[in-house]
Amino acid sequence: MKKRQKVMCFVLAGLFLVFAVFSGCSSKSLTRTKAARLIAKAKGFPQHVYFTIPTGRVRTGFVVGFIDQPSRMDYLQAWAALERMGYITVKILEPKGAQNGNLVEPYITLVYISMTPKGKKAFKKIKKRLWGIELCRAVLKGVTGILRENNYTALVKYEWAFEGIHPITKVVLRVSPLRGISSSDLKAIHKGEVLMKKYDDGWRVVENE
Repeated sequence: MKKRQKVMCFVLAGLFLVFAVFSGCSSKSLTRTKAARLIAKAKGFPQHVYFTIPTGRVRTGFVVGFIDQPSRMDYLQAWAALERMGYITVKILEPKGAQNGNLVEPYITLVYISMTPKGKKAFKKIKKRLWGIELCRAVLKGVTGILRENNYTALVKYEWAFEGIHPITKVVLRVSPLRGISSSDLKAIHKGEVLMKKYDDGWRVVENE
């Protein structure tokens, strides 16, 4: 009986050792799947690009639309384009006597913006007087290569692209760059690389380029 128990103990100990070895190897090996997961977390993929429109009385010098805070003319031209597409209506309040529909003049200081039925379908209401829409999103397409410098360092190359591009995105980008994005960027496959190092708990992204 004791001999049988001793054999069982050896068997269980052996199984535990095999499990520990395989678990350790799987947790610390760098595969393309694991590298992609680490890159997505480090780079924030998918990255959502939004555009917002304030409604009601809006001072053209104090509005929230583009993340990079472009000039007042950028806003006016973007609004003019969206008005032509039927998403919004813009009435010029100041200066008085200004011709409505002529939003390319730099002297426009106060407007009244309303969402049309088409605009309400495309945009989502964020706050009481603020509507937003996702223009596009940057997504990780995959890891294209892993160059191991040694057992603890690897240079990982990857590709990403824009997806879910809304029809108004190109219109907005034509009048003003948004977060450094151009129309040609929307069609391109972008390349990137990160440096990864292996620590006691696994691989980490230590450098973004």
